[in-house]
This record gives sequence, C-alpha cells and structure tokens, in this order.
Amino acid sequence: MTARMTEEQALRMIPPEELEKAKQFFKEFHWGHAPDKLFRINQYTTPKSVTGLGYLRFLGYQTSKKGDGKDIFYVHSFQPNVHAKDGMMFPMLACDPKGKQLIIVGHNYRITDRGIVG
Repeated sequence: MTARMTEEQALRMIPPEELEKAKQFFKEFHWGHAPDKLFRINQYTTPKSVTGLGYLRFLGYQTSKKGDGKDIFYVHSFQPNVHAKDGMMFPMLACDPKGKQLIIVGHNYRITDRGIVG
C-alpha cells in the first residue's frame, strides 16, 4: 500500500528559498498581487528530443493581476524574427516524445512584469 502525501506535506519538501523565489516571481508578474495558493508539480525534465507541433504565433492565458479586479484574458502575439540564426521566424510549439509536456522552442523570450518579452 502506498501512502499519498498531502499538498501541505509536498510543499514542505520544497526548499524554502525556492518557494520564496516562486512567490516573488508571481508577485512581480502579477503587479504585486500575491499568489492565492501554492502547489507542487511533479518534477519534470527537459527531453533530449521533441516533436514540433507548429509555429507559435500567439499565446493566451487568463489571470488576475493587481488592479484588474477580475480575471482578464491576456494574448501575446509573437513578432517574426527575420534575423533568427536558426531560420525560425517564430518560436516552435513542441511536445515531449510522450505528448505529455508542452515546450516552447526557439527565440529569446523572458517572463517579466510586462509579460512575455523578447
């Protein structure tokens, strides 16, 4: 019989400095809004090979940032990179060989308080 861990027990296994970094990053991205809930995901690894699904032209997500007052649907459109050394004008949406993890490949994007930039 395998005992299942509670969410609280799983969170205690994460080093406090990692949790603090995650909370701080959330607050910066959400313009000062603190996370309502913390949770642990199963450890993932970067696969050695991926399956390209197609070029990523935009990305949409729903969240509430401080000052919004409610959930807003944010859309980030990716601009073509005509100077890309790899020949990819847009980032590639890919998945691991088992089809269980999405990955964005290519270009030099960062997540900041302004959203997805690069």
